[in-house]
Amino acid sequence: MKAILRGFGALVLATCAWIPCAHLFFNPRTADDDTATIKALRTKVAANDLSDFSRMRRDNPEWDLMGRLYLGLTLANRAMAQTGSDEGRAEAARDVAALDVLLADTESELSRGGQGTFMLPYKDARPWVSTEGRSVFVDGEVLLLQSARALAAHEPPAESAKVRAAAITRAMKDSPTLSAESYPDEAWTFCNTTGLAALAAFDTASAEAGVPRGAEIAREHDALAASWVSVAKVRLTDPETGLLITSYTRDGRVLQGPEGSSLFMVAHSLRFVDDALARDQYARTKAALIHDVAGFAYAEEWPEVASIGGRPALVRADIDSGPIVPIFHASAGASGLSILSAHAFGDHVTASALERSLSFVGFPDRDGEGRATRYLAGNPLGDALVVYARSFGPLLLRVSAYKATDWKDT
Repeated sequence: MKAILRGFGALVLATCAWIPCAHLFFNPRTADDDTATIKALRTKVAANDLSDFSRMRRDNPEWDLMGRLYLGLTLANRAMAQTGSDEGRAEAARDVAALDVLLADTESELSRGGQGTFMLPYKDARPWVSTEGRSVFVDGEVLLLQSARALAAHEPPAESAKVRAAAITRAMKDSPTLSAESYPDEAWTFCNTTGLAALAAFDTASAEAGVPRGAEIAREHDALAASWVSVAKVRLTDPETGLLITSYTRDGRVLQGPEGSSLFMVAHSLRFVDDALARDQYARTKAALIHDVAGFAYAEEWPEVASIGGRPALVRADIDSGPIVPIFHASAGASGLSILSAHAFGDHVTASALERSLSFVGFPDRDGEGRATRYLAGNPLGDALVVYARSFGPLLLRVSAYKATDWKDT
C-alpha cells in the first residue's frame, strides 16, 4: 500500500510540475504557417475550385459564405500590405486575381439560388417584416468582400456593391431598431455590425476612386452608424453585463442574450464604425469569456449572470457555438472568433495563448517543410478565420485614414 501511495504521490507531483510547462510544447502559429495556409486555400480558389467551401453547406450554409468572407479579406489585406517591390506587386496581383474568382463564384451562386443559398432552412419559416425581404447577413458579408477587393485593386466598387450598400441602408433606416433582418423578423448584431463595417469600407473605396456623390452617401452612412450605436447602447445591451445582445426582433424584443460567437466578431467589426464602443465591448467580452489555464487560453460562449446565480438556464449549444467542453464551458465557435478579436485589438499575448490551444486541439496538418496548411479538426472556415485574424490591419488602416480626413466638408 505504501508503494502505491508513493507512486500516486509521485504522479501528482509530476503532473503539477508538467502542466505549467506544457504550453512550451505547443507553439503558436508563425508567419510561415500563415503563408502555407493561405497559398493552399488560394491555389484551389484560383483554379475556380470552391468545393471545399460549398461542401460546408451540408452542415451549415452560412459557413460557406463566412469562409469566403474571411479568405477574401485575408487576400485583400495581403494585397494592401505588399511592399513596392516587383515581387510584392506580383504577389498582390495573385491575391486580387484569386479574390476576383471568389467573388465571381459567389455572385454566380447568388444568381442561381438567391440569398437562401447561404442561409439556414428556417429562412422560409415566416414572412419577412421588411418589404424588400433581403438578408443583411448576405448583403453585408458580400459588400464587405466587394469593398475590400476594390481597395486592394485601387478601383471603384462594383455596380452590384452600390446596390447592396443602398439596400442595407434602406433596411436599417426603415427599422425601429435601425437594424436590418438577417432572417425574417430576426436581427443579428453580428450581421448589422458587419453591414456597418461594409458601408465604411464601401465609402472609403468610393472616395479613393472619386465616385460621384461619394461624400454625400458617406455622410448618410456615417449618420446611420452613429444612430445605430446610440440605439444599441440603450436597447441592444444586456443590463447585467454591459455586453451587446446577440439577436432580437426587428422592433427590439430580445431573442438571445450575449454570446461569444457573436460578440468577438461584433467587437472586430465595430473597429470600423465606433472604436470607443469596440474597445469597450472587447474589454468586457475578454473579461467575461476568455480564460487562460497554464498558458492555454479558450473562450466560453455565455457569460455568468450573477443575478440568477450562475449561467443562464435557457441557453444551449447551437451550430454557432459548436460543442461545449464540459467543466471548462469552452466553445469552439467563441474560441475561434476570439482569435480574430484579440488580433483586431493588438492583444498579442491573448492571441498567442489562444493559438497555442488551437495547436493543441486542432491537429495541424503540416507540409514537407513543417508549415501548417490546415487544421484537421476544423474546416476551411476555421482555417480562413485564423489567417484573416493574423492578417488584420491593412483594411482598417485604409478606412481609418479616410475617416480622419475632412470628407464630411466636401
